Amino acid sequence: QQTAVGVRIVAIERMAQDSHVELGQWLVTIVPDSSLSIVARIPASRANRVQGGAACRFAVDGYPWIEFGKVDCVVRAVSGDRSDDGTVTLDVDIVSQNTSIALRHGMTGIVEIESETVSPARLVLRSAGLIGGNS
Repeated sequence: QQTAVGVRIVAIERMAQDSHVELGQWLVTIVPDSSLSIVARIPASRANRVQGGAACRFAVDGYPWIEFGKVDCVVRAVSGDRSDDGTVTLDVDIVSQNTSIALRHGMTGIVEIESETVSPARLVLRSAGLIGGNS
């Protein structure tokens, strides 16, 4: 359903007339009428390795990446606020649509974030302790 204020109602809880509503009970899902984006959560201890503009890929649950591929994305912003569960929120924009997957609101999956680009040789030397992480 479309509304006049630039949002879409994508799900509504059907209830009988005069039903009691509990505090915090889910009733409706409203999303912006703009393009889809991804909200990801990472451990706060790793947030310092992720910056806006970082390339990433979204592997959608229910669509094996070997068969359907992944969706190319980029990190738009990293929240500075740590949640109660010890995570930080990332806002991720979709860069190119994967035509094998019809993306829609509410899909889940794994976002793989590229935090650095390192040659295989450097990884071997780093693993052997012969060089530091930033050399």
